[in-house]
Amino acid sequence: MSLGPDGILRTPKEQQAANSRKKRWVILAVLALVVIAVLTDLPRGVTLADRQANLQLVRTTIVTDMQVCNASLSDSLTALSGILSGTSNQVATAKQIMVRAESTCTVIDNPDLYDLATLAPPTALENLSVNISKATNNYVEWAYPNAAAVIVDAQDLLKNPKDAKAIADLRVRVRNMQSEEQAANLVLSTAAEDLKMTIQPLNFDGINQLPASLR
Repeated sequence: MSLGPDGILRTPKEQQAANSRKKRWVILAVLALVVIAVLTDLPRGVTLADRQANLQLVRTTIVTDMQVCNASLSDSLTALSGILSGTSNQVATAKQIMVRAESTCTVIDNPDLYDLATLAPPTALENLSVNISKATNNYVEWAYPNAAAVIVDAQDLLKNPKDAKAIADLRVRVRNMQSEEQAANLVLSTAAEDLKMTIQPLNFDGINQLPASLR
């Protein structure tokens, strides 16, 4: 028998067993520390407030990325209205406005629309009952091909205010834009319900400048 490090008298076999138990306890203690460190380092779970903020961010992004096209559409229809009503005879100026405006409603020429078309919704919004990407896609299609086509039709109406083909196409495009906006707002409002919040509907009013005679 011999005296162990802890002052207890043991046989060699007993001492070997004691040493083994001590090693196991040391290993278990180290493993416990590793687990604690890993758990402490994990990111916190996404909260409801986080998800609500993400949805508001998507809405803000849509508003920002649509501003230029919406303003250009408004300018084009205001110019057309002035010519058709006789309050302006600056046809050349109106055409210049429309030519510049058309490109701002295309994904190729407007970086903001490109950003909206390629926007990936936050991962925190992936498990909603609706696909947020549908709302952004609705507004991309609001701009192109529809708003861009309205501006092209407006250019045709500068040349011939009674162009039946242009008038018919313009009215179809306007209905398309209204449908796209309604669909986008339905997606956003449904997502807001999922997240127990309210969200203000979107309303891009550039189309409101359309002359009454063309509605």
